[in-house]
Amino acid sequence: MKILTKWLRAYLPSLPVDDEQLAEDLTLRGIAVEGIFSLGEANGSLYEMDITTNRVDAMNHYGIAREAATIYGLPLEPLHPKLPVGTLVDDPFPVRIAPEAKGLCGRFTAQILRGVTIAPSSGRVADYFSLLGQKPISNAVHPRVRPRQDRRRHRHPARPQRREAAPPRRHRAHPRTR
Repeated sequence: MKILTKWLRAYLPSLPVDDEQLAEDLTLRGIAVEGIFSLGEANGSLYEMDITTNRVDAMNHYGIAREAATIYGLPLEPLHPKLPVGTLVDDPFPVRIAPEAKGLCGRFTAQILRGVTIAPSSGRVADYFSLLGQKPISNAVHPRVRPRQDRRRHRHPARPQRREAAPPRRHRAHPRTR
């Protein structure tokens, strides 16, 4: 997984160590930094990290910043998503819950966002994604950091890949259960 130290420092403005020391301290705490690549004085470093599946909380920039804040006893900049305040409306919600699904979940919630303009990404997040070597997509995609994807194939959200139907599997009984 790729992590930008410039992005980490946006969450931890008072981080007292350089990028190399931070990488060493993270590795000693179990967040393995396998490579450090300089992106220039103004852009910091790029960490190539190996995050194990038991640390899903650290599979994004904010999670790594939270770990660094714990190591150094620093306050972590809170996330302030700018979502509109929801209001109740008289119009029915255009999605129906199947009767058989009502027993599967105790509560269904949803929110409709109106007046959203999809545009090319710009600003700080677009800069971060460019430094990560990722293609900017849109302002609706970049506010979130996606989970780690399979590195063998890249899927673009607007162009789903076609998959051929897999042949049906035949299950054999285990030799001891025959």
